[in-house]
Amino acid sequence: MNLRPLLYLSLLPLAFGCTKAPDWTLVYREAVPASAPWRFGDIAGYYPSLEQCLLKGKGMQHLGKGESRCGSHCELVDDDKLAPQDRVLRCDWQEAENAL
Repeated sequence: MNLRPLLYLSLLPLAFGCTKAPDWTLVYREAVPASAPWRFGDIAGYYPSLEQCLLKGKGMQHLGKGESRCGSHCELVDDDKLAPQDRVLRCDWQEAENAL
């Protein structure tokens, strides 16, 4: 996977100093055991508010049989020798679990 587009997107806030980064990350996956960790490849979007993130996730669940979650302060963990989409994603899920 070419990471150059991600690099360019990450530099946009520096070019436009007034831009605020989204606070919430939506992840979505289908037919994966609940105990499986969330991965970078599961990211479905970024949203400025928890409410927007949860509503989008709820809509995606109506379209399929998947599972969605919203988290904040997400970061990639584990070995960076893995392909980016396979790296484990760690987020603060606590606030998102009880909303809506």
